[in-house]
Amino acid sequence: MILNENSVKFKIPNDDILYILADDTEAKYMNFHFKVGSMSHKNIKNPTVFRLTLINLTKNILPANRFLRISKNCIINLNYVSKVRGDKIYLDGL
Repeated sequence: MILNENSVKFKIPNDDILYILADDTEAKYMNFHFKVGSMSHKNIKNPTVFRLTLINLTKNILPANRFLRISKNCIINLNYVSKVRGDKIYLDGL
């Protein structure tokens, strides 16, 4: 995916993203959290904030078969889910 922030373009492979958290109640700023050791983790500060909406991310940008919105402010990469216990989801790659 390619995201723009302050006239700078960032190319972020889907595999680099562990999860995304909304930064505010209106969900206009997204905190991207990257897999440790990934190129995005090495080249972009972790987490990185982009001005986007969760709705735009889930409907237009992220592939639905790899990412899941699990709450009103969180999207996870399903490739990194290691276990689910009750209402807790554990991710590898942190």
